[in-house]
Amino acid sequence: YLAFFISGVSAILYEVIWIRLLGLSFGGVTMVIAVVTSVFLLGLAIGAGVGGRIADTLVKTGQLKGLGLWYLGIELTVAMLGLVNLKIFADFRLSGDDYRLPVAGALLLIQTIAAGATYPVMYKMLLLLGKSWNVTGLIAFLNTLGGAIGAFLAAFFLLSNFGIHQTVFFAVGL
Repeated sequence: YLAFFISGVSAILYEVIWIRLLGLSFGGVTMVIAVVTSVFLLGLAIGAGVGGRIADTLVKTGQLKGLGLWYLGIELTVAMLGLVNLKIFADFRLSGDDYRLPVAGALLLIQTIAAGATYPVMYKMLLLLGKSWNVTGLIAFLNTLGGAIGAFLAAFFLLSNFGIHQTVFFAVGL
C-alpha cells in the first residue's frame, strides 16, 4: 500500500516542480499552470488506460514476473524522464523561442503517461497477492493523500529549502 502513497507524493512533486521551473522560463504562471495541469491529467488518463491493458494482458497470459518487470521499467522511466526534463527545462531559460511550451507539454506528456501506467499495474499486483477488488477506495485514498502531502512538501519545504534540482532528485529517489 505504501507504493500507492509514494506514487502520489512523487507525481505531484513533479507537477509542482515543472510549474515552478517552467514559470521561471516563461515569466508568467497562468499559461504554465494550465499546460502542466492539463498535460499531467491527460498523461495520467492515457497511462492508466494503456497500463491497465498491458497489465491485463500480462496476467491473462500468465506472465506474472513480466508484470513486476513492467512496473519496475515504468518507475525507472518516470525517474529518468524527471532528470531529462530537469535539464531541458532548465535550458529553456536561456532561450526565448516560441517552441518551448509545446515542447515542454510533449515531454511532460511522455513522463505522465508513464506515471499513469503505474497505478493499474500496482492495483493488478495487489489483486494477484490475494487482495480483494474492494481495496480500490483505500488505494485511491492513499494515492490522493500522497499527492496532497507531495504538493505541500514541494511548496512549503522542499523547493524553498533545497531548490529545484534537489527536489527533483528527491522525487526521482522516491
